[in-house]
Amino acid sequence: MSNAYFQFKKFTIRQDRCAMKVSTDACIQGAWTPVPSDCKHILDIGAGTGLLSLMLAQRAPDAQILALENQSEARHQAAENMAASEYAQRLHILHADASAWSGPQTFDLILCNPPFFKNSLLGPNASRNAARHITSLDAQCLIRLSLEHLTQEGNASFLWPLEAHEQFVALACQSGLYLQQELRIAHRPDARPARVVGIYGRNIPEEILSESLLIKDESDSYSAAFQQLLQPYYLFF
Repeated sequence: MSNAYFQFKKFTIRQDRCAMKVSTDACIQGAWTPVPSDCKHILDIGAGTGLLSLMLAQRAPDAQILALENQSEARHQAAENMAASEYAQRLHILHADASAWSGPQTFDLILCNPPFFKNSLLGPNASRNAARHITSLDAQCLIRLSLEHLTQEGNASFLWPLEAHEQFVALACQSGLYLQQELRIAHRPDARPARVVGIYGRNIPEEILSESLLIKDESDSYSAAFQQLLQPYYLFF
């Protein structure tokens, strides 16, 4: 059974009513995603527990953050996590289906840890299916939201498995959303990357910057790079 809560240095994520719990990959996305120094507005698509919103609130002290969450129980729990934090005044959450949502506001940064599984068997838990499987929150939806709501110099951060990342890069490029940089995440030195955080923008980059991150080193301990990245958040680093 997953822990009912996850304690970070500056906030607590309670997750007993959320289909998808705090994951290492999502923590990496929240800690690594580049944040402009003058970032004022951030959109978190599919907020879940509110993890990414809270991580970015810690990193971007002047930013107002709007989170969208379609699952009622997850939205209520994310709202409680946000309200209990020192960043509560800058965090706002809407009960909204991102595939149908639109508005006049633009954002300097958009983030999403989207559902991963497209063709695998659905289980009996509808909320967990929605959180884990590509249902309404798919690649086209994320591309549309990015093109409609990013500022001209804004960026979008998406976390995908490796193959889905490569497919998304091609689809986004066809629509005018271009990969700027990426972080390839491997769990151990002998493993291929399992996840990739991609950063996208409107402008065609002269060069796509690519980095790699190992979660565990040869001794099966957390790598020095992983510890340095998560040090502002994890209690034991």
